[in-house]
Amino acid sequence: MKNNDNIVVTGTSAISALGLTIDKAINKLKNSQKGNIQNNCFKMPEKDINTVQSLYNSGEISIDMAVYSVAGALENAKIKKKEIPDDTIVIYSSSKGGVDSLLKACKSEVNMGNNFFNYLPSSALSHVCSYIGKNLAAMNLVSACSTGLYSIIEAYHAVKRGHSLAIAGTTESSLNPLIISAFANMKALTKDKIMPFDKKRNGFIMGQGAGCLILESEQRAKKRGANILCKITGLGRFSDTFHVTALDEAGEVIAMAIEKALNGNLNVDWINSHGTGTKINDLAEYNAFKKIWKNDLKNIPVNSLKPYFGHLLGASSTVETIYAIHCMNEGFIPANLNLNEPEFDLNLSTQTVYKDINRFIKLSHGFGGHIGSLVLEK
Repeated sequence: MKNNDNIVVTGTSAISALGLTIDKAINKLKNSQKGNIQNNCFKMPEKDINTVQSLYNSGEISIDMAVYSVAGALENAKIKKKEIPDDTIVIYSSSKGGVDSLLKACKSEVNMGNNFFNYLPSSALSHVCSYIGKNLAAMNLVSACSTGLYSIIEAYHAVKRGHSLAIAGTTESSLNPLIISAFANMKALTKDKIMPFDKKRNGFIMGQGAGCLILESEQRAKKRGANILCKITGLGRFSDTFHVTALDEAGEVIAMAIEKALNGNLNVDWINSHGTGTKINDLAEYNAFKKIWKNDLKNIPVNSLKPYFGHLLGASSTVETIYAIHCMNEGFIPANLNLNEPEFDLNLSTQTVYKDINRFIKLSHGFGGHIGSLVLEK
């Protein structure tokens, strides 16, 4: 049965180098404070990892973060596990899976089976479903660094198709030599700072984190007295076939996804970019923005959240979307950190901007040409 009602977000939870709670992360974003950095990676402090694993300890941190984020989102939505409807769908994903567990399995025959089955990109989903303890519909998506946004889009469609509830999230902790070396060989990493849209930008720093959102129809949310955090009012996704690891600098496909998500209404109060701080990504985004908003672009604040807690790969757009929702509801746009010499004619503030935000767009791009946009409103 198709649901023609609005789709809303009623629960969120996100963890990153900014902290384990939304309040802590939002306070740091408001005050232009970065997360914890160790060995040129944004990492959660040991005490936060211990807190996560006190709830659930599988031996693989990416899985444990996934379960922690789901528990937090359900609590935030005021839904107990036993109250989850039987027709709920769980869409929980990871672009890399538990790579640490794979490496352990390769090095030792001890517990090789357990380590291997904690490696799969679907492993987090399996553990999340076991934690919930109900036989629900479940789906795992792998869409490179757009995995998070694509999971939210699939959750949206699932509720539209008639599921009472959708639990959507992603997790990523790939801070190991295998993945770091791969990105370093592609010249995607910086040894300095993430500097989106700056003339001297030269790459990103990796991070770890997880996030989860609870989606349902507006009618159902109001009926149960839920706190509605926002509405999802537009989405777009397309494949950029230009190159497997490089965007088309012209930004044509990004513009297509933006146009689809905006659905004829160009009015947004904020563009939360993918903003990796790589030469090609930021150029492609700028060209897409100019194509869509033309001269009006100068009036729309643009920023990237990656300088605060790193690039979380598959989990980046989930965590960024969650933080952005709460920024919207608190009426501020985080400053563009590390911006010294802007290369583009964009509305890039280096200070926190306090303003009414009623509608914003979130962008995400991934290797393999995964391009996505999401419009969210109060």
